[in-house]
Amino acid sequence: MKLVHLHPWEKENEDRANRFHRIERPCELLTREGRFEAIGLPWNHPDAEAMACAADVLILHLLHDMALEAVIDWRRARGRATLYEIADDLSAPAPWRKFPHRSPLILSECFHLASRCDGVQFSSAALQGKYAIVSQRTQVLPNLVEIPARLSEKPPGFTVGWAGTRSHREDLRLLVPVLRDLLRLNPGIQLALKGDLEMLHDLFDELPSAQVRFEDFGSPASYDAFLQTLHAGIIPLAATAFNAGRTDVKLFEYAAAGVVAILQKSAVYGAHLNHTLWFQDPQALGPMLERLHMDPAAMEVERVRLHAYVLNQGGHASTLERHAAWYLSHAPASMNNSTLPRTNAWANVAMESMQRFEERGPCESGAVAAVLELLESYPGYLRLRMLAVQVLVRAGSLSRALSLARPLLTSVMYRDSAVMIALAEAPPSRRARFRRHLRSAVRRVRSLPFDPDAPLDFARTVLEHAPFDFFSLMVCARSQSSDLSLPDRKEIEQRLALFESAP
Repeated sequence: MKLVHLHPWEKENEDRANRFHRIERPCELLTREGRFEAIGLPWNHPDAEAMACAADVLILHLLHDMALEAVIDWRRARGRATLYEIADDLSAPAPWRKFPHRSPLILSECFHLASRCDGVQFSSAALQGKYAIVSQRTQVLPNLVEIPARLSEKPPGFTVGWAGTRSHREDLRLLVPVLRDLLRLNPGIQLALKGDLEMLHDLFDELPSAQVRFEDFGSPASYDAFLQTLHAGIIPLAATAFNAGRTDVKLFEYAAAGVVAILQKSAVYGAHLNHTLWFQDPQALGPMLERLHMDPAAMEVERVRLHAYVLNQGGHASTLERHAAWYLSHAPASMNNSTLPRTNAWANVAMESMQRFEERGPCESGAVAAVLELLESYPGYLRLRMLAVQVLVRAGSLSRALSLARPLLTSVMYRDSAVMIALAEAPPSRRARFRRHLRSAVRRVRSLPFDPDAPLDFARTVLEHAPFDFFSLMVCARSQSSDLSLPDRKEIEQRLALFESAP
């Protein structure tokens, strides 16, 4: 079976962790298992459309571009399933990001694409519980961690550590005074920290420098090597909306590396509290670490206890089989024996060039010349062509934009996007003609002129095709109580609850 994952994590930054756990690791293990040919690539990769059309099962990760709706529909018409994955809490605030809240409009598109898919998979039961309403068929696919049968040897001394992303900044902040006092009172204890260096130095520079080691976020292999240097690992997790949807993967990673895990009590790790060390008040952490430092025998007992516990959880093999069974349950009635198409040799260079252009700003002076020069180098790159069309429209070069858009009319993914541009720029008398060429019912409805005298009727029409459209849900929620039946109003409230953490 050919599996293709499309994802938004093309850059080599902290999102590398999500890409590794949710795509690279499962693809590697499922391919090795023998029944699958699995690959992941960014959704804006030059070969994304070809891969998406060739896959027996396609998985979309946290994506919201409405161009993907056409891919879902194209695949369904040919008996091929598309799945959606939610591996983070979409609506929970994320203060470490440039934009801490996802726009309700982006959330609408995420939920719409998820509802159009044949199933939705989650990284945790908490996320499944919150977002299950978007699909009638859901599954939790835990992260895959291989646990070795034997505990690894540890270097001399005592090193306590932590590794992770900027999303844990506030979790770590509460531990700074505790760790500062611990190191000052115990010169033999070392603290190792791996992650965003700017964040780590900002939080921990007041600690004794001779006892603290900093490492940049790095690759999955460097993370594994880092864990081998630890004797004890901390898992801080404050009670926040975003944290509530996390997985318990760090406990298993620590156990696999022979590290004693000391976790902060939370619902995420609630099932494991009887099998490892934990604290609720950060002040309790210091004495626990001192005890492990002073009593190597006690530390070895905790290492053995945690390792035996995770081995008895059913292990990596049963979790991998859960992934395999879920994908096989969506297998098409007949699968062709051909392999996935090869990626173009120029693809990564083209994608990086487009990213640099987008980072400079498509609205800056010289943008038209720059994007056209890029397109001349990579004329077959459909996402770049779509971007060039949008830049030309913003610059007022409509006829040139429409001419450039013609090759997109044969694209599965971007055909409707090109038609929407023509429709938006057409005089009112010609818009109905362009609207008939849209394959997406949602885009046809959303392109209709809004009637301010009948907002509820318009909202109901949109919701028939896009049941999670935020604007339409709000119109219905604010309508008179007599305008909606009680079951309809309750359903509207349930859908709006998915947006409750959004601004």
